[in-house]
Amino acid sequence: MASEVFTRRATIAAPHTELRDWHFRSGAFARLNPPWEPVEHLSGTSTIEEGKEFEFRVGRPPLSMRWRGSYRITPDGFEDSQLKGPFKTWKHNHIFKPGDGDSSTLTDHVHFDYPFGPLGKLFAKPFVERKLDRMFRYRHEVTKKDLRSRSENPPPQGLHILVTGATGLIGSALCPYLTTQGHTVHRVTRSPSSPDDICWGPDKGSIQWPEHLNIDAAIHLAGENVSDGRWSSGKMSAIEQSRIHSTRTIVRAMLERENPPKVLVSASGSSIYPQKAGPYTEDGPLGDHFLADVCKKWEAETLPLESRGIRVVMPRIGAVASYQGGIVRKMLPLIQFGLGAIAGRGDNHLSWIAIDDVVDLLHRFVYDESYEGPINLVSPNPITQADFVQTLARVVNRKAQITVPESIIKILYPVMAEETILAENAVLPLALQRSSYAFRYPDLASALTHILGRKPIDAS
Repeated sequence: MASEVFTRRATIAAPHTELRDWHFRSGAFARLNPPWEPVEHLSGTSTIEEGKEFEFRVGRPPLSMRWRGSYRITPDGFEDSQLKGPFKTWKHNHIFKPGDGDSSTLTDHVHFDYPFGPLGKLFAKPFVERKLDRMFRYRHEVTKKDLRSRSENPPPQGLHILVTGATGLIGSALCPYLTTQGHTVHRVTRSPSSPDDICWGPDKGSIQWPEHLNIDAAIHLAGENVSDGRWSSGKMSAIEQSRIHSTRTIVRAMLERENPPKVLVSASGSSIYPQKAGPYTEDGPLGDHFLADVCKKWEAETLPLESRGIRVVMPRIGAVASYQGGIVRKMLPLIQFGLGAIAGRGDNHLSWIAIDDVVDLLHRFVYDESYEGPINLVSPNPITQADFVQTLARVVNRKAQITVPESIIKILYPVMAEETILAENAVLPLALQRSSYAFRYPDLASALTHILGRKPIDAS
């Protein structure tokens, strides 16, 4: 019998059968894996099957290690056991029990032994206990909120959903979310790696969409990353043309099909609004700067679908708060080293949204026909750039006291600075508020606390 035990329980607002099914679906591991714990699937099954073995690489080189294990189905859940890895022994029981009414109880029960006997325990125990607490706090919060969303707004089952930009910041989070909701995802990619993938070349307007494959909905996220690299004339052209050509390719393919998808969810950006004092809502004026023009052209490419009666949703997405990329990923290393800096005066507003709210809403847009047209995907609480930096610093127990003058930023990033870093972008989600959508993370402190695996802080 293992000498160490870790147990954590949570009440889930869903029947225990649904809790079990959610864990057994493809994508559950990706949803539950904390973003600060990189895991590479090396071999074996990606779903839970009796007796099946798996192998992962855990952590970042040069400190990464291999973890080989196997699954065993139990009467009230399943167990994963380590066959080879960092612990002497490890057995993790995932237990799903009925609760009161339509609720259930999730219990994670881990038995393990440290390597190297008492000496290994002496040195590793504080680290392992903190790591387990942080990891399972994250896992249970994801499980609670994903299942609660599903219970409160039950989606239709078994949809076939086409996703472009599936390897990007949003797409890589969206695909496992969709599969755990019971759907089949067809990634549209230049390099297909599974039978469900669809090959395309958006710059050439080509897509190899099999005639027999009926798609219920398409989610279009593809486009050149705006925040990576300096904005040369070539970069700016790629930002615009990648969005126009890819949208045109998807729209034309939908129009050519006898049974096209019933809805296209085609991404846009909150940068479409003027860079002046707001806040702006969906019925407000549009801007005339570079990114606003890109967004207007991007959205206009979907207009031909009106002739076929296909519903179009255009989420105007703000800055996405995610550990995996975007503004948080860029700021975090500097802040952790005490080099967090406010750009210019720091009084320009930033409209942001948590990654889990993004994927939840994109999923809802697929099946909830009340959503149509432009919809601002931003939290109800835009925040100044200075407050964003200082909140992030506070969450990781650091300070941000450095200010970089606007003149320096404009020299380093001549066009990009005016369009993004120093831009005023106060936007409100009026359409979502009218629909009574309950944001998972309406305030920045709670969003950052979750995605970074930190304990709650005073948001004041």
